[in-house]
Amino acid sequence: MKALFTALLLITLTIEAASQGEGKEPAGLRDITVTEAAKELASDKKPLILDIRTPREFAAGHLEGAINIDFMSKDFTEKLAELDRTKRYLIYCRSGVRSAKAMRRFKELEFASILHLKEGYLGWSKKQPTIK
Repeated sequence: MKALFTALLLITLTIEAASQGEGKEPAGLRDITVTEAAKELASDKKPLILDIRTPREFAAGHLEGAINIDFMSKDFTEKLAELDRTKRYLIYCRSGVRSAKAMRRFKELEFASILHLKEGYLGWSKKQPTIK
């Protein structure tokens, strides 16, 4: 009886621990603010920058040094798969919606470190000049 109780307790604790982790991003994938992004880009270990907007949006303005990989293109996942998954990346789109959706693909491809600019290029454009 004691062994059965112990087994049930272990099962319960395992299920509880697993459910507490649901909905959380892995440590290497996280949302960041414009202020945090500016600090990351000013650091010695600055991430590579991925702009996942359309080429037309990219041409209208983008973060300096950004690489454009269009989220709407049919080969978006294939282009991501060609990238070095051990590097740190800062990703953004216009307002954060497409890049938030793209986070699932980065997770599936097991990228080590993705910083998601949750406010997008619009947030960057509005706040970046005032960042200290």
